[in-house]
Amino acid sequence: MCWPEHADAMHVFMGMQSQWNHGFDGVTGLNYSSLNAVYSGLRIKEENRPTVFHQLQVIEFETLSLISDYKKSRKASN
Repeated sequence: MCWPEHADAMHVFMGMQSQWNHGFDGVTGLNYSSLNAVYSGLRIKEENRPTVFHQLQVIEFETLSLISDYKKSRKASN
């Protein structure tokens, strides 16, 4: 569940779920090359895209932070 003003960003994030870039130590961020296709498929209005993109980046950053915290806790418990 999310606030209505963030619903578009959450839908875009879910639409981008298979678009993670991977590096040596795991995911590094979203691959934005598919973003316009996701926007179009979800019918995100052109004028809303800058706001949705900013919100998407916040979600992406927080997700990467959670993944990092999880990895650190797994290393600490071994």
